[in-house]
Amino acid sequence: ADFISKGNGGELALVGYSIHGKAFYPFILYFPDVQGSRFLDGPVERIKFDQVLQTETIIFHDSNDVYLTNEEEDGSDGQIYKVHLKN
Repeated sequence: ADFISKGNGGELALVGYSIHGKAFYPFILYFPDVQGSRFLDGPVERIKFDQVLQTETIIFHDSNDVYLTNEEEDGSDGQIYKVHLKN
């Protein structure tokens, strides 16, 4: 998870993955309008990915973009991905 402050609130991004068999499909839960400490009460957007990755980390680059990482596994290299949150 990562949080970016804005006044009395901010934006929250959570990363996770759904497991289907041995495949990990990542997703982001993005809360663009957190008020005070009520992190999960505002609107939420779910961003899903079709690529199989075991994501481990999310961090805001700015209020428009986040970076995700996945670890090295089964001979594949670990990667860093930039994801645009807003249209």
